Amino acid sequence: MSLVQHDIRKRYRRSSLGVLWAIIQPVMLALVLTFILHRAFEHQAVDYFMYVLTGLCFWNYITHVTSGGCQSIQCATVYIMENRVPIAVYPLRYMLVGIFHLAMAILPVLLLSFFISGLPTAAGLASMIPVTILIVILGWSLSCLFGVLAVYVPDVAQITQVVLRILFYATPIIWQKNMARFKEIEWIVALNPLAAMMDLFREPLLHGTPPENFATLCSLSAFLAVAAFAGACMLLRYCEHRLVLRL
Repeated sequence: MSLVQHDIRKRYRRSSLGVLWAIIQPVMLALVLTFILHRAFEHQAVDYFMYVLTGLCFWNYITHVTSGGCQSIQCATVYIMENRVPIAVYPLRYMLVGIFHLAMAILPVLLLSFFISGLPTAAGLASMIPVTILIVILGWSLSCLFGVLAVYVPDVAQITQVVLRILFYATPIIWQKNMARFKEIEWIVALNPLAAMMDLFREPLLHGTPPENFATLCSLSAFLAVAAFAGACMLLRYCEHRLVLRL
C-alpha cells in the first residue's frame, strides 16, 4: 500500500487541486464530448453526459492497468533486486492506483444519479458487488500479463497504445448500441470482450438497477476475467524466476 500511496502523491505532488484532478479530467472530457456529439446522436444532453462519463471512467481504468502494466515490472527493477517479494505485487500496485482513480471519477456520476433517479434499488446495489470483483480481477490480470510481456517484447507498450485506440471506438463509450445508425456494426460489439463488462458496470450507476440481461453479461464478464486471471497466473508461474535475468 505504501507504493500505491507513493504513486498517487507523486502524480499530484505539484498540483494545487491534488486528487480532485481524478474527478475533473473525465468530467471535462465528458462535457466536451456531450457538447459536440449529443445533438448528432439525438440525445438529451444530461443523459448523454452521464452515459459518456460512465464509459470514460471504465475505459480510463482499463487504459491505466494495461498501459501502466506494461511498465509495472520494469519500473520496479530496483525493488525486485533488493526484496524477495512475489512479482505479482508490482502489477497489483498499478491496479490499486487505477481503482482509486475509478472510485474518484464515479463520484459525480453517483451524485447526479441520486438527484435524477433517486436512491438505487437493493438489486442495483447488489449487482455492483460482482462487477467490482470482476473489475479488480481483470485489472490485476491485465497488469500482470502486459507487465511480463513487456519484459520479453520491447514493443508491447507501443502495440498496446494502438490496440487501445482501436478498442475505444469499438466499445460503446461515446455511442450506444441501440442507435439506428450503428445497427450495422453491432457485430463489432459482439466481438468486443469489454463491451459486456462495461454494460454491467454502467447500468446500475445510471439507473440504480441491474441490466435486464444481467446473467448473460455477468457470465461473459466472468469468462473474460477468469481467462485473463488464469493466463496471468500461468505466465507468472512460468516466468517469475526467469524475469530477473531479463531485467
